Amino acid sequence: MADSSCITSYSGVVDKILPSVVSVSVSKNLKEGQVDILKSPNSPFDDLFKGFLNDYDFYNFKKNNAIGSGFIIDPSGIVMTNYHVIEDADIISVILNDNVKLRAKLIGSDKKTDIALIKIETTKQITAVKLGDSDNAKVGDIILAVGNPYGLGNSVTTGIISARSRDINSGPYDDFIQTDASINQGNSGGPMFNLEGEVIGINTAIFSPSGGNIGIGFAIPSNNARWVAENLIKYGKIRRGALGVKIQEISDEIAESMSLKNNDGVLVASVDDNSAAKIGGVKVGDVIIKYDGFLLQNPKQLSSLVAKTEIDKVIKLEVIRAKKDLTLEVKIKEMEENFFENAFNDNEKTISRSDEIIEFGLHLKDLDKDLRQKYSIKEDKKGVFVTDVDKDSLSYEKGIKSGDLILELGQKKVSSVKSFIKQLQEIKKSDKQSVLLLIENENGTGFIALKLN
Repeated sequence: MADSSCITSYSGVVDKILPSVVSVSVSKNLKEGQVDILKSPNSPFDDLFKGFLNDYDFYNFKKNNAIGSGFIIDPSGIVMTNYHVIEDADIISVILNDNVKLRAKLIGSDKKTDIALIKIETTKQITAVKLGDSDNAKVGDIILAVGNPYGLGNSVTTGIISARSRDINSGPYDDFIQTDASINQGNSGGPMFNLEGEVIGINTAIFSPSGGNIGIGFAIPSNNARWVAENLIKYGKIRRGALGVKIQEISDEIAESMSLKNNDGVLVASVDDNSAAKIGGVKVGDVIIKYDGFLLQNPKQLSSLVAKTEIDKVIKLEVIRAKKDLTLEVKIKEMEENFFENAFNDNEKTISRSDEIIEFGLHLKDLDKDLRQKYSIKEDKKGVFVTDVDKDSLSYEKGIKSGDLILELGQKKVSSVKSFIKQLQEIKKSDKQSVLLLIENENGTGFIALKLN
């Protein structure tokens, strides 16, 4: 990083980077019944668009134009931008720094990381930027954001890195750089530069109640974007590794109930049949501490590491199982393309309430023939059925609901209400302050810790 202590102007680095930054214009057909609010009759933006889009059929509902940003990553004409900028596009155009407009074609895209690659063909000599090492970017570093806000091409703003590893719940691999540099609509897909003129992030999202900049913007780290680009160029798609487990964060209550020393690692809530984890010996209730030598702190970190692991590579998992340290070897498989689309639908169930209140506001019932038939519960599935949850209870606050199946209590299987009560009484005799439940519902399985009275 260049010494910024005596810098009075960024013009030198701006002159270096501007030729590589482009504007991206997209035209897409609206689907039947859709209306573009920005360009519809009586729109509050009527006068604005009439003034700036003179060549546009203002009340034409068949087309929806969008703008964004991008940057050239290879002299052959490869441009990186956001997936959401070019999503469902019929025509993609790139406007270079000298206002030359070129048609672009899609190389490939990845919705999960919001990255897309497009390609332009030109006889002009074009300049590519260097993707820097985002792992070296630190909170407090000065950055430059360049893009096409509101169609005002090649606008430069500056700020600092405000935070790292932000999760804004936009996808399974959230790991954003936060900045206070001015980023607005149209900046999406544009580069975030360090003072060496290297791209360390791709500006992607803003947090704003009004839609305008309030100093909270987010960028995809360049190292994540580089990995996606390499996959798209090499395979035409993203090849991600798959472990085959559902994992969750370890709260203080879960750590206490499992007698763990701290909150390090991730908890295995379920293991898929025939998965890499299953074959490698991973079990429900295992706490994965290290993945291939990397110390784990949260589920998103493990998901990202697994995704980037080479297919068929054998990695070591360091786990805690029943207070013992184990090392397992797992051969990583390839993730199915529709993996994240296979989630269960969260449908409400109409259930006859049980009069038996066990504790925590839970109304429980033994699994019988009628319940199994009504809710398609296999004969070999063991557990106790939740018929209702009191709304003023801790269970309700934690998200337990009617229709859930309790498989374990205190990491021991329960097969009846009677066994649930017996196991709970034994736990209460110990010095534990909370108890761990393994719950199964239409979204899969997961652990919930409840405090004991």
